[in-house]
Amino acid sequence: MNIETTRTTISDTSEQDAQDIFQAILDSIETLRAFPASIPWALDEPSLEQTRQFCLFAQQTRELRHDLIHTIRLKSNRQMVGMIGLHKIDWSVPRFEIGFGAT
Repeated sequence: MNIETTRTTISDTSEQDAQDIFQAILDSIETLRAFPASIPWALDEPSLEQTRQFCLFAQQTRELRHDLIHTIRLKSNRQMVGMIGLHKIDWSVPRFEIGFGAT
């Protein structure tokens, strides 16, 4: 699924996003570590392999309709500028939590 605006594209996260997501984590690791209650994984040392596993997890949870995790990229140069996710989805209501981050 893609959602396009004038300046950005929101797309399903895939394994091809791993390098950009990993770089965003490295660039913001100190800020992420300031929130250990909500981002406990940031306390560990990040790795590209862990990020690849996260991307595969995002694909699997999307297929199961449990979580919908997307990248936000500029249309002009495909630079990743953030991520957004719909979590804890209850399709019977429907209801979900929104998580987001900007690079």
